[in-house]
Amino acid sequence: MTSLIREIAVSIIASIVTIALTAAATYFYSLNPLVLVVLPLTVVLISVVYYYVRKYYSVCKVLGVKCVSDKKKEPRDKHFATSRDVRVLLGRGGAVLGTDTDPLYLTLRRLPSDWSGRIRVLVEDPKSEHLEDHAQELGLDMETVRSQCRSVMNNIKRLKDNYHINIEGACYKTKPFLRFTLFDDFGFFSYPAWGSKYEPFSYQLRIQKGKKTMYDALSVYFEQMWDRYGSDQKGAAK
Repeated sequence: MTSLIREIAVSIIASIVTIALTAAATYFYSLNPLVLVVLPLTVVLISVVYYYVRKYYSVCKVLGVKCVSDKKKEPRDKHFATSRDVRVLLGRGGAVLGTDTDPLYLTLRRLPSDWSGRIRVLVEDPKSEHLEDHAQELGLDMETVRSQCRSVMNNIKRLKDNYHINIEGACYKTKPFLRFTLFDDFGFFSYPAWGSKYEPFSYQLRIQKGKKTMYDALSVYFEQMWDRYGSDQKGAAK
């Protein structure tokens, strides 16, 4: 708040100076008096825009957000192949790992045979009491969402049994607030409910690893969730 007040004060001072200079210019050079109104308002507008743009980039820097991959396909195969500890938290996972044609499923199937990493996946429990709310946010039938959650767990089992991928899955019962994937040194996150407008790997922010960053916070959150639901897969769908 203090910084905002400072910015406003600077804008007011700049406006006063602009008015004075404009008035002098109007007097000596016969400029349109309307300029006395337009120029100060322009200065104020520019100052306010500058303030919020600067705050946006400051917040991104603190969170470790480096770039926005808006509707941009990332080289996921390379990211998985070069990481040793991959953590994925999904909502329903319907368009990510729910069928054998989904992007994440195909990516994991293409992992090299000598890949020695570990993948852990958390997906919403099909029996979760929050599932109905989540389904409404998505604009989908609850049974459809429930089926998608089960499909994710089934695909994880297929990847483990048929393709010998070191992957584990578990279901959580809390309502999802973010969807994210964490690699060794960076990750991606986004809001989990886009409904019919959802496109795989779209609307995501890229975050870098670092202390007190968004990556660090999501890493701690995932580990806490895994300790609660993942050790014996007690949240897995039956």
